[in-house]
Amino acid sequence: MLFRSDASGDVWEEIPGGPTGVKANDSNRTMIVHDGYLYLGTENGETGGELWRYGDESASEAGWKKIATFADDTSVAELTVFDNHLYVGTWDFTDSFSFYKVNGIDDFTNLTPTAAQYPQLAGLSNLGVMKLVNFNGMVYMGTVNYENGFTLMRSANPMDTGSWEII
Repeated sequence: MLFRSDASGDVWEEIPGGPTGVKANDSNRTMIVHDGYLYLGTENGETGGELWRYGDESASEAGWKKIATFADDTSVAELTVFDNHLYVGTWDFTDSFSFYKVNGIDDFTNLTPTAAQYPQLAGLSNLGVMKLVNFNGMVYMGTVNYENGFTLMRSANPMDTGSWEII
């Protein structure tokens, strides 16, 4: 369930529908405000993590619009805005994370740094993006890895998959 409050914080009401109306959405994982909308990422082990947007009065379900389903990844784990673009970091409990730029409804670009580009990532069990942060002109990405240690990387141009620096 999701709730919102009035400006005073004294009155709370449930925000119905949207991601909370999808039974397979196990949890809400991340939220961010971008361009006047609230974006929310879910965990969904059946059909893949979902990205939702709230605040669209033309949407059919109480202001919610599903932006994308990431069928290859269990969770939309992290969101950040950089250079006025929305980016998604995912979590996949069986394989590896992914990193996407959101272009629009059901339109996203896979920008995942790969072991072919970064040999130091080869053999690592980076299952998910634990944190995405826009700081000081760079996007910082931290991964979750239960076997051989997390990875911390940064990029001043995340749309270029070859621009990441592994810290």
